[in-house]
Amino acid sequence: MRKRHSAWAIGIVAALLISDTAVVAAEEREPSPDRILERIDGVADTVALADALALAEAFPGSAPAGPPGTATVAADPEAAVSIPLDGADAPMRVDLPRPEGAEGFVGDSGSVLFTGGSDDFASAARAEDLGGARLLVYIASADAPDEYAFDIDLPEGAELVELEDGGAAVRTGDGHLAGTFAPPWAVDAHGTPVPTSYRVDRGRLVQRVTVGATTAFPVVADPFWIPVLAVGARFTAHALTQMAKRKVSQKLVQQVVQNGRKTAGKKGTSVFTQGSGKNRVRVIVDNKSGNIITVTKG
Repeated sequence: MRKRHSAWAIGIVAALLISDTAVVAAEEREPSPDRILERIDGVADTVALADALALAEAFPGSAPAGPPGTATVAADPEAAVSIPLDGADAPMRVDLPRPEGAEGFVGDSGSVLFTGGSDDFASAARAEDLGGARLLVYIASADAPDEYAFDIDLPEGAELVELEDGGAAVRTGDGHLAGTFAPPWAVDAHGTPVPTSYRVDRGRLVQRVTVGATTAFPVVADPFWIPVLAVGARFTAHALTQMAKRKVSQKLVQQVVQNGRKTAGKKGTSVFTQGSGKNRVRVIVDNKSGNIITVTKG
């Protein structure tokens, strides 16, 4: 998958810098578990708020239909995250990347942190509204790994596949789209976006985070699971969120689907393309349901 430099993430810089409770100083070498979770939750809350504000501004009144089952997180390293999948007879379970010997720590927010065994990185998980879940990595120094593998244990027949927008999706055994992992993001201690990308490797979602000489630590990165939620006709919540970030209207999406060039996409999708360069818009449609999964621009 191509690298994502999420321009929208720049908007979180001010909030991170003015929040005394959300920032762990870059020079703090051995923060406590509470302090690490404070930082992780602060970044995640700010990103979630930015997404919600962009969606509300671009599409007033939009709201996902009916919440699915709730994701659960636990301090058990072997069963950290359990996520119900619509149309499947068993949940999706996610095993987080973590240092060897890491122990689970539950914060006041309900987020779970896995830390210990290494000062270079830690991982965390938190349940979100409407069946969502955030899987987070806290990178403390340049000595930390470049890649973090999330082991995705799926029900029989289900499959993890890459998406054209840099994210990933899960399809159940009968081909239905169960949900998506949003395109990845990562930010450093100053709120500056850090280059990051996904790839799918033998049932694992692997996030690569590329730090540089000017990266201020710690870095926080986040695969975000979003179940398929219908918002209006043919649009998923994931699609509308990506459209809001890219300032693409529903009318433009409809024009691209009607008049754009159609090609085969990644497994189970069709791609409609119109325009070129920075104005190129791609609409990715689920072949089975006809729902718009996501939209890219540029």
